[in-house]
Amino acid sequence: AGLAVLLRLFMTGMSSISAYWIELITVLSVITLVLGNLVAIPQTNIKRLLAYSSISQAGYFLLGIIANSSLGVASILLYSLFYLFANMGAFGVVIAVSKATGSDEIKDYAYLAKRSPFLAAVMLISLLSLAGIPPLAGFIGKFYLFLSIIEKGQLWLAFLSIAMSVVSVYYYLKVVKVMYFGESPTKLESIPVSIGTKLALTISMIILVVLGIYPTQVINVVLTVSKAFLI
Repeated sequence: AGLAVLLRLFMTGMSSISAYWIELITVLSVITLVLGNLVAIPQTNIKRLLAYSSISQAGYFLLGIIANSSLGVASILLYSLFYLFANMGAFGVVIAVSKATGSDEIKDYAYLAKRSPFLAAVMLISLLSLAGIPPLAGFIGKFYLFLSIIEKGQLWLAFLSIAMSVVSVYYYLKVVKVMYFGESPTKLESIPVSIGTKLALTISMIILVVLGIYPTQVINVVLTVSKAFLI
């Protein structure tokens, strides 16, 4: 609801001064994209890494507002949906691992693929979706955000956003590397996952994969809904 109100405010309520707020939001988008991604690189704590990643994700959301079009609104709705499930998957794994190990350090995710293949798979898909890697849902969301800003004529901003997305791949893969190829701990203990948690994480994982491969129906719905924001 808050997202809808915000979009409605910028797309219609402030249309008469759009040139001013677009400049302001462009600056804010650049700052969050660059700051969030660059500061995430050296992080050794998974929660801090995801926190700075979330800052950069806010920069991507702002691209749709800067586009100031129905496609921009549609891209925000798409990305919000896919980001929700990717974040739910990633933080679900973080909570499970934290309970089992008492640590949020990335190094303690070493060989998670053997200790809990399920949690490792969920984290892998969630992080790759956040990075915008095809054929996962996050790629679709970022693709339409980039397309909306390109249609606006902001090629430099699109290039910067894509470059920062590439940067994010690096620090996400850092976690993946530890999970699958990290130094094996002396004692490999399995990580318990409750049935409820496993169900929620399975649903999020399926959605990220299925909607990444078959996004047409969702895209059509958000394109229809987005037109209402400009009426």
